[in-house]
Amino acid sequence: MPNPLPVPDQNIFVANTDNQNAQSLANYLPNGELFRAKKILESDFRKLLNGLTKEFRRAELKLKEMVDEYDISKTVNLLEQWERALGIPDECFNTNGKSIDLRRKYAIAKLALMNIQTRKDFIDLAAYFGYNITIENGDIYSGFPLKLPILLTSSKKVARYTMIITFVDIDKFNVFPLTLPFQLGGDETSFLRCLFQKLKPAHIRLLFRYRNS
Repeated sequence: MPNPLPVPDQNIFVANTDNQNAQSLANYLPNGELFRAKKILESDFRKLLNGLTKEFRRAELKLKEMVDEYDISKTVNLLEQWERALGIPDECFNTNGKSIDLRRKYAIAKLALMNIQTRKDFIDLAAYFGYNITIENGDIYSGFPLKLPILLTSSKKVARYTMIITFVDIDKFNVFPLTLPFQLGGDETSFLRCLFQKLKPAHIRLLFRYRNS
């Protein structure tokens, strides 16, 4: 899935070179004999202008850094501020020991991908974090002939409001006693399962299965 916030390198604010700033200062000075030296590159007056532009460029570079840091997909120095603004860490997003790139993905996801409404939204969110999933309605597993996962419920209404989420590329080696559908905690999918439980509609039940289950 592409970055949900495809932001090119910003060019709203770009620091000028020393020569550009010196020329800008010269352009604002009056014309005439008194300031004739402003256009002579080797003159002492032009060298003075060149010296003054060092601080101008330093200030512009700091401003550029600030503008760059406001890009959530590239920020480093403002990443913690972004996380605090977005309520990260929380019960699903744990930043402890995580790389800068992954923490940026967390921030982007919480900023732009949490308004989930459709089945495709769930699938796209999983794909953003590198998971290939399928989603089926639970009622297709609730009648005869029985198919795995078997939904042990007497209510077709419960089955109808159950989503079966399959991690297509992940094997889960289960041990007895088995639960149906096969579902264990504390594995590589726990983050996404936590996220889905948090984002699902209140009346929907989620069940998770794996490629070999």
